[in-house]
Amino acid sequence: MLRTTSILLALVPFACAGSKGEEPVAAAPAPVAGEMAPETVLATWEGGQLTWGDVSADLESQLRAMQVEYLMKKYETTSQALDTKVNEMLLEAEAKKRGHADIDALLAAEIEAKVAPPSDEEVALFYASVKRQIGGATLEEARPMLEAEMVRRAQMERFRTFMEEVRTANAVAITLPYPDLPRIDVPVLAHDPVHGAADAQITIVQFAEYQCPYCKVISPTLDRVLENYDGKVKVVFKDYPLPSHSRAMPAAIAAHCAGDQGKYWEMNGLMLNNQGALGDTDLTRYASEIGLDGAAFASCVVSGKHDAAIAEDVAAAQKAGVEATPTLFVNGILVAGALPYDHFERLIEQELSKN
Repeated sequence: MLRTTSILLALVPFACAGSKGEEPVAAAPAPVAGEMAPETVLATWEGGQLTWGDVSADLESQLRAMQVEYLMKKYETTSQALDTKVNEMLLEAEAKKRGHADIDALLAAEIEAKVAPPSDEEVALFYASVKRQIGGATLEEARPMLEAEMVRRAQMERFRTFMEEVRTANAVAITLPYPDLPRIDVPVLAHDPVHGAADAQITIVQFAEYQCPYCKVISPTLDRVLENYDGKVKVVFKDYPLPSHSRAMPAAIAAHCAGDQGKYWEMNGLMLNNQGALGDTDLTRYASEIGLDGAAFASCVVSGKHDAAIAEDVAAAQKAGVEATPTLFVNGILVAGALPYDHFERLIEQELSKN
């Protein structure tokens, strides 16, 4: 049964970790602000001295990364606490309005009662997608665990939808300012696919790949951003296939080959929504489904013509300090992980207000 203490937790950022398995931090071109002036002397000896400027030059990148990490963790912690408190107060009022004894009773009626148990077909499909992760258990052996996990996920999704409805009905506006982070200059290259107006005030550069589940999670959020800020926002997709995902690179190549025929985003969407089916035959099938010239697509896939472009994206990611997917930069400001829509809305509104 859902309980207030667990369901009220705000959404936390999720990302697929790279080889280091750490949260992404980023460097910025501007120097780190410090309490000491560059000329402050830190050490002296006969015939020489070292100033803060001498020492900080070697630490610049590391100190900027620490600054960004601290500011983002402080913001995320505050944001989650704020959202949790807002949700709690809204649900208390909603429970009273609907005649429920408390929030738990409201959640039982609006979440648990409205999530049906998964069908046998749904369980079988879920089993196929996680079979390698459950130690060789048969479908019947794993069924109770699978059904419980599927119900949990469905309840969380229903809760998100319900809270959106409640927050919209109550005209909730979050005015927590986004931290003043150093900006990262991530160049948009000629080969980078772009969604949105070329002259948009806001550029969102996304480093992502096709086997990371959180890249799938962020996709509809970015679609919503593009719809609600039509003409004001553009989204750039940069490839960052993680070494741990063997089909991420072939999928990236397939997307660019589809782009050669004007169908990049169609292929992009199909692969993100079918992450368990990214084999060669699957990619060929998707190419047919979106109406590509099959022979031209097949020739492109094995030609290696897009390898350099993908390598450029990977190099750009590493230069920016990206270590996980999805990692995004909104006008150069780091957004790490599959954060919810309102997080982007706050940052975009803040950026638009400056223009």
